[in-house]
Amino acid sequence: MNKLIYNLISPKALNWGLGLFLCINNTNLSTEESIPNTVDHKNLNLSFYLDKIKYNTQEKLGILPYILTNPNGIYLEIGTGGDPIAELLSRIPNELSPTIIASDVDENILKILPTRHPQLNKYLAPKQTGPQLQLQQLDATSMGCFPDNYLSGINASAVVHEIISYAGGINGFDKFFAESFRILKKDGMLIYRDPESVPHKNELVQANLKTPVIRLFTHIFLIKFLDDLDGNLANIGRKYKNYDTQNIFFTIYKKNEIMPCKLNYQEYLHLRSYEIDFSRPYIIQLPRGLCREIERHYLTYLHDCNPLVFIKCTPVIGSELYSVNYLANSSNNILNEFLQKNGIYLTADGKIDANIYNLINLQIHNNMQTLEYGILLHLGSKYTKRQLCMLLKEHNFDPNLYLIQIKEDEYLLDYRIFGLLYDDVNQQVFNKNSNPVNSDDIFHAQWLKREGEETYIYYSDDELITKVAEISLKQNQNSQEHLILCPLSPTHNKFIPRLCYNDILNSSLDLNNAAGYHIKIKEGKRIIHFSKMPLDQALAIYTEIIKTKPHRYKHLQKFVDTIKI
Repeated sequence: MNKLIYNLISPKALNWGLGLFLCINNTNLSTEESIPNTVDHKNLNLSFYLDKIKYNTQEKLGILPYILTNPNGIYLEIGTGGDPIAELLSRIPNELSPTIIASDVDENILKILPTRHPQLNKYLAPKQTGPQLQLQQLDATSMGCFPDNYLSGINASAVVHEIISYAGGINGFDKFFAESFRILKKDGMLIYRDPESVPHKNELVQANLKTPVIRLFTHIFLIKFLDDLDGNLANIGRKYKNYDTQNIFFTIYKKNEIMPCKLNYQEYLHLRSYEIDFSRPYIIQLPRGLCREIERHYLTYLHDCNPLVFIKCTPVIGSELYSVNYLANSSNNILNEFLQKNGIYLTADGKIDANIYNLINLQIHNNMQTLEYGILLHLGSKYTKRQLCMLLKEHNFDPNLYLIQIKEDEYLLDYRIFGLLYDDVNQQVFNKNSNPVNSDDIFHAQWLKREGEETYIYYSDDELITKVAEISLKQNQNSQEHLILCPLSPTHNKFIPRLCYNDILNSSLDLNNAAGYHIKIKEGKRIIHFSKMPLDQALAIYTEIIKTKPHRYKHLQKFVDTIKI
């Protein structure tokens, strides 16, 4: 059996580099106080990261109409990626003179922007007229560098979920919106864009994972996401524990067994990965919100670790060729890089033959297989193995369960454990004894190290609008005028679906509630244009929003009722 496992463990993850950082938070390039960067562990490859977030630029320019309407204002971009800022400035006529402040927690992100976009240098140079660009290192939860009522607008695209993870959980959310309210002028705009949440996050659902890819992903992801003892966020005290494990149950098949078995979380954790048959049905009972986390992280995981999944190949009738469809913006470049690496190219009309089709599927399969059997370690000495075993025992993991010997100096380490203890293994074992892992083979564990701790989603639009109203209303205590952050109008609260993501998720899992009814999966971004306006004006807008779907906006209705009383 060991020989069989060894023969299966030869996958090489795509070597197109991964280093996802986090765009948000804080400080100024000339700040007096040094603000610690708490996301160093994600900042591995800035160029790759910036390439990764450059898509959907048009959707990220929601602040542009307000700049053109009020061209003398000062506008802040939270967690800049550079590409949207360059596009934004290119669309502002030279006769207008707004000030655009591009901010990020990481000073290196800001320094690289003029290199990626040399045209930005003309906006950075001091001048009397025309758009002005400033770069500011900034913590989005503590924007003391700005006085009250200072900004005309704030652009917050795909950053609020990052603030939640890296600025103290829910408190980070509250602080961000409180600070935004403080520094915005009356009638100032805050453009919010982030993934949509689900209502009833604690409702238990049955998730039938339909493909080996999502089964293996969930297998390695859940332990990392639910852990609150190890990892960067836990060590700095910012791991937000939103779900416990008592209501999580797995119905799975073990290899070579006829009947399925039902396991609680702890029982599942102590089952070795290669004992599970990921080719047969795999069902989890878990809270709906936790399932939503799996869905969102799964899409990120595919982008980063198995991106060829986003290439759809359809047979061409009457030939041995396949037409290629790209399900993500980056898929075209990814496929070309993969093919060039293997010395092959698309045909002139963009089609591929059966050999390339099989090669793509083999790469997808290999990327999965490592997760099932474990990461192959070359431990050259007994001392190295002893160090690793001691580390596993320190974290209450039995080495006999999670470390399997293949040859004299070769072992399989369960991928769940490698992802969970990645930092400790790297620092305490690998660095002292050279790195016993092939660089390509640590791809998935690096993803877990970065992404497996983050909490993506907290609020539905009902919860979000209500929460922002409550936070901003508290800031009025010392003010004569009651102002509030409210959607500019009922039509400025929109959901933008991601059709290809919906297709992928719906083909990967089925959801049913406790009564057995099917739950539709809805993936996309929520975009809300908040405005700092008088309370009476906001109440009229809230009432109109509630009228559109009274059953959906129960939190907002309760808030409005409270204010009217």
